[in-house]
Amino acid sequence: MTRVLIVEDDPTTSAMLVGLVRRQQWECESCDKLEAAWKVLRERPFDSLLLDLNLPDGEGTDLLQKIRRAAPGELPDAKTPVLVISARSQLRSRLTALDLGADGYVIK
Repeated sequence: MTRVLIVEDDPTTSAMLVGLVRRQQWECESCDKLEAAWKVLRERPFDSLLLDLNLPDGEGTDLLQKIRRAAPGELPDAKTPVLVISARSQLRSRLTALDLGADGYVIK
């Protein structure tokens, strides 16, 4: 079964994304902070990650860099595809996320 992790601090947006993922009959977990997401990612693999950039304890790009720079064995899968979902629509934000290893970028 496909497993998706959603990292989003807005409860309404998170609930909507979780609902959409589960409607596909995929397994889904959600976190509202970077530290919680890092802990979950270290414990078990995911097939994809939906990542917001504005989080209460930092920038989503920090987590993205941490994932892509993980030492061998630090994560079950450091190559997990990451789709950034952000309200930031500036070209610079999109290019930065993609340069840091995001596989895609969707503007909310």
